[in-house]
Amino acid sequence: MFTIAGIPVTNVPPGTAVIELDAPARLDAELSEGLPADLSAAEAVMRDRMQSPEWNDAIRRYGELHVGVARAWMLRVEKVPAVVVDGEFVVYGQPDVSAAVAEILDTRGEVTR
Repeated sequence: MFTIAGIPVTNVPPGTAVIELDAPARLDAELSEGLPADLSAAEAVMRDRMQSPEWNDAIRRYGELHVGVARAWMLRVEKVPAVVVDGEFVVYGQPDVSAAVAEILDTRGEVTR
């Protein structure tokens, strides 16, 4: 399931990944919050932040978030919300994940329960 923060999704089955494609930009904003306008001062503040124990967590989060964005790119997701099944079938515009999966299964001729 691919979406953005402003487009909530519903009926997400357990174990389904919900990837918010704007999450890396939100993390950028979070990490740069409160930086001074002066470039040298901002650099000093960022160097201090990079020495904090939380920095490793931020780097890990960046990696995870960008993996999701890369998945969307590899699957050629064109718009959100998008529900992708088996890396091949996609339903756009349906925020109800269970309904989108049922639509895909119906199109494939599979029985939904």
